[in-house]
Amino acid sequence: MELMDASANGLVVKHSFLLHGLLAFSALNLADLNRDSNEVAARYLAVCDKHQAVAIAALRDALDGNVTAENSGALFALAAVIKISSMARSCAMANARPFAHLFSIDEISEVILLGRGMREVTTLTYPYVLDTPIALMFKFNAMEDSQANVASLPAAVLSHFADLHAMLDRYHQQTPAVPSLTESNKIDDMLSWCHAALTDLESIYLNIRYWSRHGGLESGHVWRWPATLETKFTHL
Repeated sequence: MELMDASANGLVVKHSFLLHGLLAFSALNLADLNRDSNEVAARYLAVCDKHQAVAIAALRDALDGNVTAENSGALFALAAVIKISSMARSCAMANARPFAHLFSIDEISEVILLGRGMREVTTLTYPYVLDTPIALMFKFNAMEDSQANVASLPAAVLSHFADLHAMLDRYHQQTPAVPSLTESNKIDDMLSWCHAALTDLESIYLNIRYWSRHGGLESGHVWRWPATLETKFTHL
């Protein structure tokens, strides 16, 4: 752990864009701590947006053919921070509203799409970070393959998934062909994307059940689902 702390401090000092990402995240935390004061919370949200804009601009510049072993760790960490910050900001905005703290479909989609964009960053940097202390972050990402046939979901949960799959099939059978749809958006394709999203979600539930029993459950296990979704499904 000391090695990871030292490595993280070195990344922040060496790469200012990561510092801006962390400052944006810190501002979100302060906005949440001051949620009872809309004026103070709004001020911290503005600070967050300022640092986030600098961090994202620097990230884009670095990704323009400049991903190296030297900056990959910082880029990976920044992508993770930006993804978490996007979710945290949505929560902060919801808490600042005078009415019920609800998210709109557009807000949820925006977070998912941004998460997918950050996933592209992590994919580019992944081969490099496996040789750094950050590699420890991947240790508990998914349950071991040997446990896949051992872990199981409760019958009630499996029944819900079966009902959702059946609902999709019924909707598909009752929906007439729509000539205006493009080749890439045929009803059959949409059905396939939705079934795949449900199947992936079932896998997430299985992982959650497994890690909750082994004391390693984290929020990242839940957020793996939107990261795995097909972009076309998100656009639906």
